[in-house]
Amino acid sequence: MGAQPNPTETEVREPNMSIAQQVTQPPQHPQVVYVTALVKAPGQSMATTGTVLGIMAWVVTILSLFLLSPVGAVMAIVGFILSLVAFRTLGEHNAPRGQAIAGVTINAIPVVIIGVVWLVLGFASAFGSSS
Repeated sequence: MGAQPNPTETEVREPNMSIAQQVTQPPQHPQVVYVTALVKAPGQSMATTGTVLGIMAWVVTILSLFLLSPVGAVMAIVGFILSLVAFRTLGEHNAPRGQAIAGVTINAIPVVIIGVVWLVLGFASAFGSSS
């Protein structure tokens, strides 16, 4: 019985290569390419919008000296609602909720500050001295 050549060896060998080159050369395999798609979780855009609105509400609130413009309060309320909805949506999809938490926090503070200032001004005007 003669030794039969291994079918994989005969497939790898090329006619113009020596045996030493064929042994040291690794077999050629098709290249595998992995493609990673960046997909945002549902609610991530709402969390970003809520955070941006919160930052803008802070700027408007500080520039208006906490009371001259209700625009900061409206932006903070809208941002707060968007951030809460994003927090819930991201939680349902087991996605990271850090930006939604930041949005809730950033938006809650101007709402509280503006609310306190308006209450103080309301009490001051109602119970203030009447000349």
